Formats: sequence, structure tokens, C-alpha cells
Amino acid sequence: MEISKITSAGRLTIPIALRKKYNIKRGAKIVFIENKDRIIIQKLDKNYFTNLAGSLGEKSKMFRSLIKDKSQERKL
Repeated sequence: MEISKITSAGRLTIPIALRKKYNIKRGAKIVFIENKDRIIIQKLDKNYFTNLAGSLGEKSKMFRSLIKDKSQERKL
């Protein structure tokens, strides 16, 4: 188990052991998923979307949020 503190600016440091294990580098995008009383932190990459295929309904709040984010990325 790894522990990290939230700064006054709301920033969270992912421990180095976990960054190395999951190949999380500077500039990587991370998604926060609410699941009942837990927060799941996951690296956002092409495999993330492949693994989600079919698991979200088109009307879900998360699905709409991901589509909006990807649309904004394309504009940049």
C-alpha cells in the first residue's frame, strides 16, 4: 500500500513505485472514476478506451464526459 497527501492546491503525487510499475510519465493523463465509496485512479491511454468498449451505455455521464474530453483534445 502506498500513501500520498493532497497539497493545499489539490495536487496529488503518485508514488514513484507505482509510476514505474504502470509506466506513468510526465504529461500522462489520469482518469478518476467514482465507484460507490471509492475513487479509482487509472492511466488514460488507448488501452483504457479499448477495455471500456461496451461497458458504458451511450447515455451515461462518464461516456458523455469522455467524448467531450476527446473532442476538446482533437481541437488542440
